[in-house]
Amino acid sequence: MEKTYVQEVIDAFSYDPETGIVAHRNPSDRVKYVNGILSSRGYIEFNKWGVSRGAQWIGFVIMERRLPSGVIDHINRVKTDNRWSNLRDVSISVNNSNVSSTAKHSAGLTGVRYRPSTSRKWPDRVTWDAHHYGKYLGSFKTLLDAAAARISAANEV
Repeated sequence: MEKTYVQEVIDAFSYDPETGIVAHRNPSDRVKYVNGILSSRGYIEFNKWGVSRGAQWIGFVIMERRLPSGVIDHINRVKTDNRWSNLRDVSISVNNSNVSSTAKHSAGLTGVRYRPSTSRKWPDRVTWDAHHYGKYLGSFKTLLDAAAARISAANEV
């Protein structure tokens, strides 16, 4: 019987769910050796069969014995923390929402921006899917009011 891709991954790698360490297995003596690389995007990756796979993906396949239906998300946002308790299979839109605030979020809170061109108020928009669909919540005089509206609306989704 021909091996499935999942079984090939299970046979080629080992995974420690407590530490998150992924290692290649040496087929001749089953000795483990770690030789993943830190990618330019900050993930630990392994190259096997001409394909680069993240350690988080390998860990998921080994633990669940299936391919993920979405992407593997690091719950705590630490890209090298591949412990099983920190990984989850989510849609791309959920994964994209699990990001830290960026420079374009002038308030330091995702979904809240200050726009001086609009009467120096805090307009707010909640986005929750990959198409950046959002609900306009209005303009607020203070950052605190805008943040409260954003958090309240996000909890309703």
